[in-house]
Amino acid sequence: MKPVENILLAQAIVGEAHGGAERFFVKLAIALHEAGLRQTLFIGRDRERFEELRDAGLTVQQFNFGKGILSWQATRTFGKALAAQQPDVVLAWMNRAARRIPAGTYKRVARFGGYYPLKYYAGFDWIICNTPDLERHVIEQGWNETKTSTISNFGELPAAAPVRRADFNTAEDAFVVLACGRLHPSKGFDTLIRAMQTVPEAVLWLAGAGEEEAALRQLTEQLDVASRIRFLGWRHDQSSLLDQADLCAVPSRHEPLSNVVIEAWSKNVPVVATASEGPSWLLGETQSVGTLVPIDDHQALAAAIRALAQDDERRAAVAEAGFLKWQSGFSKQAIVNQYIRFLQTI
Repeated sequence: MKPVENILLAQAIVGEAHGGAERFFVKLAIALHEAGLRQTLFIGRDRERFEELRDAGLTVQQFNFGKGILSWQATRTFGKALAAQQPDVVLAWMNRAARRIPAGTYKRVARFGGYYPLKYYAGFDWIICNTPDLERHVIEQGWNETKTSTISNFGELPAAAPVRRADFNTAEDAFVVLACGRLHPSKGFDTLIRAMQTVPEAVLWLAGAGEEEAALRQLTEQLDVASRIRFLGWRHDQSSLLDQADLCAVPSRHEPLSNVVIEAWSKNVPVVATASEGPSWLLGETQSVGTLVPIDDHQALAAAIRALAQDDERRAAVAEAGFLKWQSGFSKQAIVNQYIRFLQTI
């Protein structure tokens, strides 16, 4: 088994400015760096991501992965820069990075956080999935089952300046429901807004930005719940928002994992989620660590929120059970240890 200090890991991501995979890429890179692993990182042009990684002490190179000739030139330059580093392992995040990584003396490993096709991963040595269902997915597509494993995400959030309920025009005695994510139809925030009609004691903080914002705002007006919905925009202080939340809602129609569930657990906040892929695995059949409701069922979602809002003892028990599950299997130390063991043995 290689000592960790003798391993050089290259990681590559070409992604959106804001997204769950992109956020976890940064968190994992910093955590592995703190654990003593040498790394070199390759990212698309993103000043904020570059500065955060650089300020944490990591080696980062940016490439202008655009379209057409720009993409071809950047891919060629990236390939040369990667070869020059002579890493032991290259970890590719999602399809756009994977298809740009040439064969070399290093091991090529893909990190799956979604139900991707395998066409970009021919010649790769391994696939790391962040849920067992994704591992099942790649095996069913024909991937060698001895060349894949599951390593999930951890939930620790960076410290942030405290927020007050008054900052968002919210009474101290209100029941605050927090939802976080890209404002996209797949996230199901329209279902959550509909649920708010029959939870009059609750105020919803919706932290995110995206293409569906105008439609969601319009829906709050149509349903006459706008006075109890706060659109917070894209935030980097989820830790402080969770400190003020009484409950975290994850109403997704499609969610391969759900970092938000794990982050809520880490902050001792109870979770209500729809039964999409990731939350179904995380919360499990017993639902002792959170409540699952059917996808697109705003009445069931409202009933689950009301049940926890009206039962302080049960809400505290669910929050504690989630925290203990995070502590045992989804903490930063647990996940970093799994990645390091993998890198030492591949």
